[in-house]
Amino acid sequence: MSPHRILLVEASVGGVVGGSLTGILAAIPHLDRRRFAPALVLFEPKAITAALAARGVPVHVLPPLPVEEAPPGRRTALTRVGLRAKQLVNVLPRARALTALFRREQPALVYLANGLTANLDGVLAAARFGVPVVCHEKGFWRVVLVERFSWRWIDVSFGMTD
Repeated sequence: MSPHRILLVEASVGGVVGGSLTGILAAIPHLDRRRFAPALVLFEPKAITAALAARGVPVHVLPPLPVEEAPPGRRTALTRVGLRAKQLVNVLPRARALTALFRREQPALVYLANGLTANLDGVLAAARFGVPVVCHEKGFWRVVLVERFSWRWIDVSFGMTD
């Protein structure tokens, strides 16, 4: 029997190699490679990709989402709504890219390292293929309608609050 493909999705951008990615990097060596075949999905290139490839872990890099921030001190409720709407619109192209990746990779499980809000695109792509999703929340904040609707496709969620 071939090992089960696990896609480990890490969504941070801005050159960050933080807790989400370091947690994945610490877990990969402990996976039984006879049972599990991990692959890392990044939203931007990271310096660690060559080291992972040398250990036989495929790395897939997706294009980053453009994020427009309002100038400091000028954020209003309307600005926040506009930024949130833009984030949601940008989720669809990323979900399409992840859907194509899931079609190629045929994962048995998707692990979302950055929580539901940062990984709505991963949730949508996994739901399209009926792939189980493990969502690691790093902190909880106001959950709006889109997140509430998306929870139906999360099989396991765990984490810690701030």
